[in-house]
Amino acid sequence: MFTLYIILYSTLIAERVFSIPELALLVLELAPPRTWPTLCLLNRNCAGIVQPLIWKTIACHKPATFKKIQSHIRKHVHHVESLNLDALPQPSVSSLLQELSAFEQLPSITSLSLCHSSITPDQLSALLTKVPQLKKVDIRGCVLHQHPLEALVQCTDIESMAFSHENTLLPREHGENNIFDLWVRLLRLSVDIIPGINQGVSFLQIEDAISQCQLNLESLALSSPCRELRAPTLPSASLRSITFHTGIDLYTGRTRPFAKHLKLIQASPLIQHIDLKGFRIRNDELKALGETCKGLTSLVLKSCNYACNGLRHVLDLCTSLECLHAHGIEGVYGVSAAWWLFGGASWACRDRLQELVLNIVWTERDMRQSKEFSGRLLATMWDTLNKLSRLRVLKLKHVGRSDPFGIGIQWGIELPRRLEKLCLTGHRSWTREDVVWIAENLKQLDELEYVDKEMDKALRSWMQKNRRDMRLVVTDAW
Repeated sequence: MFTLYIILYSTLIAERVFSIPELALLVLELAPPRTWPTLCLLNRNCAGIVQPLIWKTIACHKPATFKKIQSHIRKHVHHVESLNLDALPQPSVSSLLQELSAFEQLPSITSLSLCHSSITPDQLSALLTKVPQLKKVDIRGCVLHQHPLEALVQCTDIESMAFSHENTLLPREHGENNIFDLWVRLLRLSVDIIPGINQGVSFLQIEDAISQCQLNLESLALSSPCRELRAPTLPSASLRSITFHTGIDLYTGRTRPFAKHLKLIQASPLIQHIDLKGFRIRNDELKALGETCKGLTSLVLKSCNYACNGLRHVLDLCTSLECLHAHGIEGVYGVSAAWWLFGGASWACRDRLQELVLNIVWTERDMRQSKEFSGRLLATMWDTLNKLSRLRVLKLKHVGRSDPFGIGIQWGIELPRRLEKLCLTGHRSWTREDVVWIAENLKQLDELEYVDKEMDKALRSWMQKNRRDMRLVVTDAW
């Protein structure tokens, strides 16, 4: 009887709460999205508010996902603003498009992602005719028998465009200097060059078009896995995000020089995000980058050759830096390089940095360094990390081939309590003291990543039992 009373009382409260739209939206913002379908069952007012939120994005990546929503698509498709079919196989793509064929147009859809989806050119053309208000499109990895821009020619209001450029060249009548002229509102452009017979010609065509077009881009991303990128000479005063992923020399294995691309970055006073891969970056170039990009908030370095003392210039000069991903920190040797990074005065961005990912290469020579020096270095490292008051994501990865160097956690120097993701590899072995401290002190931690053989089954079971809210991510090797 008491249980029935509670249920009735809760229903009455819900009826009153969800009769006020502003209050209902506040409740939904605080509730996890997985609870929204349950809230829909409370009353009709709640369902009317929740349904548009649930169906705002359709994301299908697996046939099983599509089967769950197939019977509801026609009923709720007018709520859909974003359609994501990344990596969806052909049978499911065909079935979804069959459900949408009943509608002549879908003006509410403004974002379309088909990255590596098995959609045919005819299906893509039919789908694009239904979305006249399309603002964002991603067709990277789609197998097309025509140039990607010819497929998108019917959507002229696009503001964000991402596509793969393979062997297919534009017909001569289109010209090479005006292939982007139709998209006068284009702000974000991403082009992946796929190796093929005409890769050199097609890539130069795209580079020339970007350089000579009159686009006022805010974001530019160019990626080629097998050849050197040229730095486009486009108007860059409005650029806020730059991504350059260039191929490493196949014959020498060497990375590419960075000087020409640095000039483009230096000509972009509003730049906030830089993502680089495959470059050889000198210390003076990193210093120039830090001196120029005062508003830089995010820096990603992958498969790049650079030294820690050069990276330290960025940490000391970019006071607004919030995210740093530095992979393969090596310098001369791992220990000495890390000393350049963590030693000395505190980083200038210590009050802003929220996400820090460091892949430090500890070599066999590092193992032979004196224990006293290594101990002082690790104490300095943890002291530096402790001063990052806003840090939410911390990933320290050992990527050497030898035995673990040992992270050397100083539990007396507490980690920032607001951490949401933590990754520690190369830690030798986790102790009960380690996992208990994490469970009791890092209450906001959602994810812990570690190497499989570094934590035994007993400690893993204890952590799973005492922190059910936290996800354990196991890495097989360093």
